[in-house]
Amino acid sequence: QLAKMGLMRIGARCLLVIILLGVIPSNPQAAPQDTRSDYEKGQAIFHRHCAPCHGPEGIGDGPVAPSLKEKPPDLTRIQKAGEAFPKGQIHDIIDGERVISAHGSRQMPVWGRVLRSESTYRRAQEDIQLLVQYLESIQVVAQEAQ
Repeated sequence: QLAKMGLMRIGARCLLVIILLGVIPSNPQAAPQDTRSDYEKGQAIFHRHCAPCHGPEGIGDGPVAPSLKEKPPDLTRIQKAGEAFPKGQIHDIIDGERVISAHGSRQMPVWGRVLRSESTYRRAQEDIQLLVQYLESIQVVAQEAQ
């Protein structure tokens, strides 16, 4: 009797290890593939996290904007004429883990922490990158006065 119970415990533990290792899928139906383009993914992230303050077009007119101390910046005018889009700086501002003195006070939420709490560090970094690409795509670069 005792030997039989011991074998049952070992068998149950082995089954648990097999499931944890993924040999036997815990969900036989695979997760559906996200077929959206990077632009669409970045846009969705923007609308979920940024549009409340920056507005649906990114110009700083979101529904939360009037309640803020300072008007949110126009995110369509980040890139200066004749200069490349500052991807690294924008990534760091969104991620919020490094203090950026040029950014001023930290009124904007630290989205890196928020995104990491929703998924994994890797997924959060991918989401930030998609958001940076989306912001680059909506730039309205004014021509320098001649």
